[in-house]
Amino acid sequence: MKKINSYELLDLFDKAIVVFDDSLEVLYINEAFDTLFGFDKDEIKTMRDLHDKIHPSLAFCSCPLIGKIMEKVSDFKTIERLETNRGIRTFSVLLKKVKYKYFMIFSDITDDLDLKRNSLILHQILENATVEIIITDKNGRIE
Repeated sequence: MKKINSYELLDLFDKAIVVFDDSLEVLYINEAFDTLFGFDKDEIKTMRDLHDKIHPSLAFCSCPLIGKIMEKVSDFKTIERLETNRGIRTFSVLLKKVKYKYFMIFSDITDDLDLKRNSLILHQILENATVEIIITDKNGRIE
């Protein structure tokens, strides 16, 4: 019977997850993180390594998220725009401390924000239109 590392259970989640300790040493990076950001797990040993990869334009010491980690904040949520292998994406980032370990969970919200933005634009067009607008599907049927 194969012994399972408890962190391997994090590979079942589709959200990118990083686990690290108080010394900012990275303990585990799940497969979703690997896939999303495209890093080899061996490249990321510390949170500074991680920060330099996903936030290359921002100094480590001035990063608000790193600041919260350094303050030993146990629960924190923020919105971050980060570089991924699919371009710059927007994430909801949750930082959760459990005993002596931190879990950082990245949820990609880019598509949701784009949908909301497009819906708002369409709403504004419809509200300000001086002529009638007919919306059809791809086959020309009126919706």
